[in-house]
Parts: sequence; structure tokens; C-alpha cells
Amino acid sequence: MRPDAPDARGLAAKLTTVLRDEFGALRLRRSLVLGAMRCLPPMVGNRVRARFVRLAGIEVGAGTVIGGAMTVVGPPGGRLTIGRNCWINSGTHVDVSADVTIGDGVAVAQDVMLLTSSHVIGPPARRAGPSLTAPVVIGDGAWLGARVVVLPGVTVGPGAIVAAGAVVAGDVDPNTIVGGVPARAIRSIDD
Repeated sequence: MRPDAPDARGLAAKLTTVLRDEFGALRLRRSLVLGAMRCLPPMVGNRVRARFVRLAGIEVGAGTVIGGAMTVVGPPGGRLTIGRNCWINSGTHVDVSADVTIGDGVAVAQDVMLLTSSHVIGPPARRAGPSLTAPVVIGDGAWLGARVVVLPGVTVGPGAIVAAGAVVAGDVDPNTIVGGVPARAIRSIDD
């Protein structure tokens, strides 16, 4: 063996590190089950889809329906909980780097993103600095319009409405309509 050649143990250790870094976030059962769910066309088998999501290890309350494929990403550690009697539409993307809790009776429209990870601002050489994670909570009865983005650490209060296309960077009070980028209160709503 050449004196400058790495030994087999060193190579195995490097390979193990690379594989752990590259595949450490893989949740095989979740990936396979949610992938199989994509075989159903949108708006077909909504209750069956909810059962698929349960098989993937995600807590889903009774009466919840899922209208199309959803994506759930993130390393082990974060958890997604979906309450009872919810409507989750197609294209929903959930980052579970931290916990995501969707309350009872929540309506989630098409292509909504619930994000629990981001970065702090770094120095000029790399502005996307160290990672940060924070949970997301969607209160009972809330309605998230199409293409809403909810950022890490946000709580959307019970009965709130988030208008389509809004980017929610701060907490939303209960029974309030918010919209815009960034989302701002439009008005309070009564029962």
C-alpha cells in the first residue's frame, strides 16, 4: 500500500459520515406512503388519503379529508398533528423541522406552505446564516387561503382567516382576517 493512500477504516468512516449527512432525514415509511398517495388523482379518495397519512406515522383526527398529494419534509424530531374535521387541499407542503399543529376544523387551501425552518442573517460572505427552527400552530377553525406561506414560530389564532397569497411572519390574532406580504390585519370578524 502506498504511504499516502487512506486506509480502509478511514474511508469507511468518511463514507458513514457522508451517508448519515445525506440520508439522515430520510423517513422511509413516510416517504413511501406519501409517495404512494400521489397515485390518486386530486379530489379522488380524500378519506383514503387521510388513512395513507396516518400510515405514514402522522396523527390525523377523525373526519379529516385530504384533497390531494401533500409533501412532508424535515429531519427526525419534528411532528405533524392534524386535528379533527379538517380539509387539507392538494399541494400542501409541511416542513417538520419543528412541530406543526393544525387544530380541529381547519381549512387549508391549495399549495399552502407551513415552514418551521429558516436561517438567521449571516455575514456578507454568506447571508443565509445558521439554521433556526420554531414550531407552527394553526388554531381551531382557521382558514388558510391558496398559496399562503406561514413562517417559523407563527401561531395563527382560532377562527382566523389568512387571505390567499399572504406571507405570515408574525402571530395572527383569533378571529382576524390578515392578508398581504407580509400579512397584516385587515379586520376583526365576529362569530
